[in-house]
Amino acid sequence: MSELRVEPLFGPDESAVVQLVDEQLSVVQKALTVDSGPARFDVDEGSYLMRALWSDGRRTQQVVEVASTGAAVQLDAPSDGPPAEISTLDPTAPEAIIESATRHSDLSADALWQPQSAPQRAGDTATTEAHDATREQIERALEVTGMVLQGPEAPTPSLWRRADSGTWEAQPLDADAETVPGGVDVRLSVGDALHLVEVRSGAARQYLALPAEQSIVSIRSFAAGSAFYTSTDVRTADDDVEALRGYIQNGELAVARTLAPEVMAERFLRSKVAAPRIAALGAYFLLRVGDLERLHNWPDNLTRWKTWLPDGPVIAAWQRLQADQPDYDEAYELLLEAARRGPPVYTEGVRLLKNGLDLFANDDEEEWAVADAVAEIDRYGKAMNWGKSETAFFGDAPHRPRLGARLSQRLLGYS
Repeated sequence: MSELRVEPLFGPDESAVVQLVDEQLSVVQKALTVDSGPARFDVDEGSYLMRALWSDGRRTQQVVEVASTGAAVQLDAPSDGPPAEISTLDPTAPEAIIESATRHSDLSADALWQPQSAPQRAGDTATTEAHDATREQIERALEVTGMVLQGPEAPTPSLWRRADSGTWEAQPLDADAETVPGGVDVRLSVGDALHLVEVRSGAARQYLALPAEQSIVSIRSFAAGSAFYTSTDVRTADDDVEALRGYIQNGELAVARTLAPEVMAERFLRSKVAAPRIAALGAYFLLRVGDLERLHNWPDNLTRWKTWLPDGPVIAAWQRLQADQPDYDEAYELLLEAARRGPPVYTEGVRLLKNGLDLFANDDEEEWAVADAVAEIDRYGKAMNWGKSETAFFGDAPHRPRLGARLSQRLLGYS
């Protein structure tokens, strides 16, 4: 065996997971920081692909040759620039076709804020690419991406806040908007309370939960033939959070698990007073990988200290359900409390809330009073876009998700 030594050549604020891939595609990996010193791999002589997955979402790779006497390489951080996109899109899939058209479309910020007499048309490149995508492909992609077939008005965003009484109140949209290719990015800052951003055009209304106290709403629109399409996504303004989400969504849970508990998740959870939504994101990850010990009593504190946040009691309930000795009575009360607070911020929370309530609804040995809560969460579930990280649904109002709302956009004659 020979030793490959990978020496860190970057600053103390950066970290990476180094993966070594051999010719048989076997992978070994180690975390690398300045404080940890070199990462050492015992390997056979030969060629290897060395990949570095950085904590801010970037990726680098190089081929290294290991001689019988060993080898040493220095790993430097990638140069400044935008993080690499983390995507699992199949380039031949409908959603990839629409994403390609969206990237090349041209819709100004002014067009998004002002009603238009006719849909803003994409540039020549986008129009050509969009025409190559058949109408059937676009229709199929609607169900995958949550894109909405729009009417003649440009997308109009607005902000909603859930009051302590459970009612939804319209809020002034005091935000910074930045024009980007294909649309606009809107930066929003919110305080304690559930917040939804609504994006409406014509009869189509989509509602998305804001995942952090500082969030970015991305609105992209483009024309395809005689139709006009809009896609809306939200993300946090924290690069570290987005890197963690990217690794999770890309299925690289080993990388996320290496980075998150030590570098990210605990920091999120300790920030539960200042950043409760991000604290919930870290807790969901630890719950998903079964790291219940690291959760400690943070979900309970999140439940008590942030009484408006449904995600806290959802996580606390499942912490009890997954324990070696489950506490069903406490889990039941926590799930009811979560349902009372409204739809969770994250899709993972909606899924766990529904699964937990269904668990009690289907209990043959004891009758639990969950029928009303099940009916309420089912109303949201039927109108949701389950492919998004944050809760996103179609409907007539924040409290009126509507079954078939997504389908109806294709039947209203906007073509």
